[in-house]
Amino acid sequence: PPQPWLTDDELWEVGIFELKNVQDDSLLTGRTEHNLLVHFPANEDLIGKIVPIKITESKGFYFLGEPV
Repeated sequence: PPQPWLTDDELWEVGIFELKNVQDDSLLTGRTEHNLLVHFPANEDLIGKIVPIKITESKGFYFLGEPV
């Protein structure tokens, strides 16, 4: 379900400090400044960097997004 505090165009800065997603190796996993978990498609070159991510979906305990 949509979250009232999450808009369609919202961008979050996500630090990519973790490796590939364990369940889907086409995704990287990162965390926001508030320690929220975000999964998104990207290559391993982004590991260790902070990148803007557009949040596309809330899954309850984590978010899905795409780099912009």
